[in-house]
Amino acid sequence: MKILLVGEFSSFHKYLKDGLESLGHDVVLASTGDTWKQIPGTDIQLFSIKGKNKISKALSGGWSAYRIAQSLTGYDVVQFVNPRLYPDCINWFMNNKIIKGNGLVSLCAVGGDMALYDAHRKGLLTQYALDYDNKLRHLYSGKNIFSKYIRRNEQRFVDRCNIIISGSYEYIVGYQDMNTKNCFIPMPCSVDKITYQNNLLKDKVVLFHGISRPREKGSPFILEALKRIKKKYGNLVEIHTYEKLPFTEYVKVMSKTNIVIDQCCCYGYGINALIAMAQGKIVLSGARPEMRRLIDEECPIVSILPDVNQIEDAIEQVIEHRNEFVEFGRQSRSYVEKVHNSKKIASQYVNIWSKLQ
Repeated sequence: MKILLVGEFSSFHKYLKDGLESLGHDVVLASTGDTWKQIPGTDIQLFSIKGKNKISKALSGGWSAYRIAQSLTGYDVVQFVNPRLYPDCINWFMNNKIIKGNGLVSLCAVGGDMALYDAHRKGLLTQYALDYDNKLRHLYSGKNIFSKYIRRNEQRFVDRCNIIISGSYEYIVGYQDMNTKNCFIPMPCSVDKITYQNNLLKDKVVLFHGISRPREKGSPFILEALKRIKKKYGNLVEIHTYEKLPFTEYVKVMSKTNIVIDQCCCYGYGINALIAMAQGKIVLSGARPEMRRLIDEECPIVSILPDVNQIEDAIEQVIEHRNEFVEFGRQSRSYVEKVHNSKKIASQYVNIWSKLQ
């Protein structure tokens, strides 16, 4: 197949591309590298912004987006990582242009979108990111002209999709009214390209939390819990919290830790958790029962909620079992190899796409 992957979130498409290419498919990734994350692997920049002021930057960005979208044609499958990848004023126009020039249209549901907002509003998602992120709620509320515009265009996009592939439990719920074209496939991870090391305890237990979209990921809860852990354990622990680290630096920092606290306002875990597990780290993240039931293997992630006391207790339990860190790390690596291997995941995507062609 000739496949176009549009957009990038935390190296999701980068890893899916690895898997698809290992199966012999011709794959092109068009993205911005997830903006400031600077994720490597992009073949074509979706758009570039140049200029000295807002007007010149807007014009140059719009023109480059149009010119590039015009060239993205002739693929058997085009998959978007999210419905909103361009500036909102041109998003539907650009998406529609790409859709018209290609074959099967696929959406991998792994980022914040209207479906999650609607599911949350109906009470189907609790202790969730939208309880704490006002920005996302206002974006999809439909209470003003801009929000109505966003909702209308996103619905137009979803209606044009042939298949929506959910990467976590919450997206299955979000798109449950579209059962005929909604399915679940775990997220991909190129495990063989990630260096594994035994999770050895040295002088201190090293913990790490990367801060990005803090309210959505639950950073205020995590940071408060980490303060309590530092107060309780003192020099036994070393805590690192960094904000908006580029992807390569983020992975490097994680490689030097024992415990990674990813996020807490979600039902399932994301790519960063998979990378940490592939490195052999102990991961605390979303891994609620609803998500675990979707996976055949026993998930070693320590599940945390947006609750400071619960997070503190979970971290404490891990620290108290520090003599077992090496075994915990092996379990992490094994889980990602069995469940999220990029070649295995890519074959599931291809099977779905092939049935629809």
